[in-house]
Amino acid sequence: MNVYFTAEDVRQYAYCKRKIYFRYVLRARVKPTVKMERGREEHEKLEWRRKKRGGGGKYFSVYLSSERLGLAGVVDYFDYGGGEVVPVEVKFGGGERIYADHYLQLVAEALLLEDCFGVRVEKGIIEYPDKGIRREVKITDGARLKVLKILDDIRRIVRDEVPPSSGWSQAKCEACEVYRVCRQV
Repeated sequence: MNVYFTAEDVRQYAYCKRKIYFRYVLRARVKPTVKMERGREEHEKLEWRRKKRGGGGKYFSVYLSSERLGLAGVVDYFDYGGGEVVPVEVKFGGGERIYADHYLQLVAEALLLEDCFGVRVEKGIIEYPDKGIRREVKITDGARLKVLKILDDIRRIVRDEVPPSSGWSQAKCEACEVYRVCRQV
């Protein structure tokens, strides 16, 4: 049986490798942070508005999976027209710069689109609607390889059941949903 990880897992790993250990190995039950709840609520509002508008070669909240990659995920939305596929990842908070974890999640989604549609994804967009920012980014071969390496690392963490070393950062850690569990390991 092939085990699938998600584009969201790629983002979580890029934010902090230990999150994968707590989610998949310890199966820690954690309460979502205020930021996570807000993001979920904002995505629901955004999805409703977009579905109401509809059409135009845009596809919203599409679940994709690839057995070959062992990867699955829900793409916030993507444009598919003229032979070009452009994934869009919607984030709340941030926007001053593009965070690596947001970019790598988008690249994971691009890999899914490439595998499912048989086209090459050259670019993607990261939207920060609460800031009115929409940034186009290139999907590079280096980033594709990095996501594939992250997926291998995630599989190793889960298979070996050994927590990765902590990359402790006060700002990141105190805002994290697994902070209380993590500091005890």
